[in-house]
Amino acid sequence: MDITFGLPKIFESAKKSLSIKFPHLDKDLIEDSIQYALIEYWGQGKYITIENDRDALRWYLKVAHNYLYKEIDRAKRFRPYPEIFQLNLVYDFEENYIRIDLYNCLLEKLTERKKNIIIKRGMGYTLRELANIENISWNAMKQRHARACNELSTILKKNNF
Repeated sequence: MDITFGLPKIFESAKKSLSIKFPHLDKDLIEDSIQYALIEYWGQGKYITIENDRDALRWYLKVAHNYLYKEIDRAKRFRPYPEIFQLNLVYDFEENYIRIDLYNCLLEKLTERKKNIIIKRGMGYTLRELANIENISWNAMKQRHARACNELSTILKKNNF
């Protein structure tokens, strides 16, 4: 079977459709989802089973949507802190740097142990993993994390965030 698909045309259609559906997401993340779909397309041999551009576009969009929803979910799970700490998905490059500076200023007001817990939790570590790193029980880490979050929340309220 000859490959006669207009892949650049499909990419542009997919990018346009995803930009409309996810206007708040970074364009690079949308591009990543399309590239991921391309890798899956060739890796699974879909170029053999999909016979026309419409079906190919539909398949691309399904895979790209799933990729984007997983990325959004991952960002929500691994960034359970206030909105000012959300990076990379909604805000542009310069605004992310402003948020990082603000984040660093707020963290400086915490003790070293609480700062480390907040940073590692923001990096995606689970409480169980943090407990193993610190050689303490899960309940103790849960308590330390709650105290760190409460203190951070107090600092945010005190500074009118």
